[in-house]
Amino acid sequence: MYPYQCIIIDDEQDAIELLANRIEELYENIEIVATIGNWKTALHTLRNKVVDIVFLDISMPEKSGFDLLQLLPELKTEIIFVTAHDNFALRALSV
Repeated sequence: MYPYQCIIIDDEQDAIELLANRIEELYENIEIVATIGNWKTALHTLRNKVVDIVFLDISMPEKSGFDLLQLLPELKTEIIFVTAHDNFALRALSV
């Protein structure tokens, strides 16, 4: 049984697959319940599904991961930012 459920949100399918493979390989107590490739689907899903962890890409088309979180002020989950851009690190730490 999985004590933790997570969602991966990233606009790059290769990044989703890489992260999903690592999670499955390293953490047998985390279940990936959804992988999402755009902010609109992510917004709908996070408003309607409760999960323990969200792996959230920061740099996505149209809205960033930061923008998405601003649309969900009531969200009560652990957020793990994922990005290939090191210039987002300080901002991610302040969220």
